Amino acid sequence: MSTPAPSPQRSRLWRVIRAIILVILSLLTLLLLTIVGLALLPTTVENPVISNPVTDYADAVAQIEAIQAEENELPDFNPVCQSILMTHGHKTADAIVFYHGFTNCPEQYRQLAQAFFDQGYNVYVPLMPGHGRRDPSGPALADLTVGDLAAYGTETADIAQGLGERVTVNGLSGGGTVAAWLAQERADIALAAPTSPFIGVSFLPGTFLNRGLANLLRFVPNFTMHWDPVTRLDNPNSAPHAYAAFPVRSLGTYMQLGFATLAAARTTPPAAGAIRMILNDADFSVNNGVAAELVARWQSAGAADVDTFTFARDKALPHDLIAPERLGASMDEVYATLVELLTGAAAPVESR
Repeated sequence: MSTPAPSPQRSRLWRVIRAIILVILSLLTLLLLTIVGLALLPTTVENPVISNPVTDYADAVAQIEAIQAEENELPDFNPVCQSILMTHGHKTADAIVFYHGFTNCPEQYRQLAQAFFDQGYNVYVPLMPGHGRRDPSGPALADLTVGDLAAYGTETADIAQGLGERVTVNGLSGGGTVAAWLAQERADIALAAPTSPFIGVSFLPGTFLNRGLANLLRFVPNFTMHWDPVTRLDNPNSAPHAYAAFPVRSLGTYMQLGFATLAAARTTPPAAGAIRMILNDADFSVNNGVAAELVARWQSAGAADVDTFTFARDKALPHDLIAPERLGASMDEVYATLVELLTGAAAPVESR
């Protein structure tokens, strides 16, 4: 019995489907080749400001108050997102600077900041450039550059020198990238503790391809991307004070700062007194392998005090290890661990 010939309509449909598949595969191949080519480009950062550490407590407080006043004058500013200063009224033995995550704001760190204030620290949580506006689509980030992030890190670390005799810096995700860059650059930081730094994305394997993506994001059209393409600006996982979307090039600025740090770490030991990389094995947003390579480079370059702590995967923690609303019932345990990891510039804590 012979097999009936396919109908003309079915043949045409199959040819259309095959053509679409070939176009998609061709575009993906072109994108991959572009990323590979761009990975060969160097990633550098030119810091537009010269470091000028503050030595006087009153001067440090005055500078922060001036920054807060400038924030209040920003168009569409959300006052919930003002830079946070918690001070004991004098320069303390220890001060800590917390760098909030990309598209979030200092409010993310308020409760953890209070925990460190209660430990006797002076605490500074500075607002990142382009953040803290009411518009959840994040248009204020459109012109963000890697130089802006370097200047921000430099100026906030300078101010912190007037708040404490020993300065610790910690940041989550994009803030973790700033903390990692400061670990490489600043000898006046006693302990740098990047947490889940956003240098690479989890869906691209390895450092090489992620460096290509970082360079690609310098050139793509600066379209708006939503964290959740389904719920868009109504994303239930975005805090009311955070952005639910962002101009895509601004995402790349953090990767570029991270890869500039990786490049420097290849030949130069980090300047910070001690470094503690904090990772989350259940985090599928950032690439932990890229962060691990940074640690390996620091160690190979001769850093004497660099270690890594990793939250176990079975804890099922979210990427945002800081915001209470994201941690839920895990908050007390996570905060207790972070306090243990970050208090004291000496006595590194072994990974668990």
